[in-house]
Amino acid sequence: MPESSQTASSSTTAGASATTGTTGIPLTNFNYYFLLKTENIEPLIDIVNRINKEINDNQNLIHSLCLQIDNHGKFPDTIASSTNTNDNSSTSIDDPLRYLLEEKYNITRSPNLSSTNTTTNLEDYKQSLINDITQLRQLQQSKNLKNRQFLSIIEDYEQELNTFILPNLRNLIINNLDSNKHQKSKKSKTSKDILLIRKQFFMIEKLIYEKYEKYIIRLWKLIKFIKLLNKFMIKLKQQQLKQKQLEMIQEVKELKLQLQEIK
Repeated sequence: MPESSQTASSSTTAGASATTGTTGIPLTNFNYYFLLKTENIEPLIDIVNRINKEINDNQNLIHSLCLQIDNHGKFPDTIASSTNTNDNSSTSIDDPLRYLLEEKYNITRSPNLSSTNTTTNLEDYKQSLINDITQLRQLQQSKNLKNRQFLSIIEDYEQELNTFILPNLRNLIINNLDSNKHQKSKKSKTSKDILLIRKQFFMIEKLIYEKYEKYIIRLWKLIKFIKLLNKFMIKLKQQQLKQKQLEMIQEVKELKLQLQEIK
């Protein structure tokens, strides 16, 4: 064998021994470690990216749920307050708005409404809110009708005063004054009549003022009732918004369950 072939074979054996020394795994025809290491990088990167995306989505969902709970949830400030509320739970009113509707306005509760959070019970709760709004509208219409009747009565009183009582009284006073001028000899008598007329005028004026005070009081009560009704309608709208938020939270929970099933 020539020297060149001997040197080539020795160099190849040296290179092979150096490669096996650096990697620790011999490169043979039956070893696919190098191929697996280079060709399977892209699928692994795709899997890692998908896992990162799912983790980010879950973090966003958890963040939105925490925001919903922090903004709309009511928790006790201290342990003592929580124990006190638990002790007094039997005596406290669960729904003050419902208590007000039933006790003050005689609005009945829907018989299908229950305390669980299923889909059918949410529909029953919506129907109960619709029934409450309908009854409140009927109550408002009846109050408006009564107020119109009161207003017509007040207008009748005012018309009676302006068209009959006050003109007749004015004529009576004028006639009495004229008669006093022509009957100076009966000065004492006319003075008594004037005093009597003034007294009568004072009584009538007092009566008119009392009517006016009653009218103002009724108007003030009507304004207060309208304000209370507006506040109540605002509370109902807030309840509807809370109901929508509960539905959104339920949908988020369902999405979270679906994501867990996908995992």
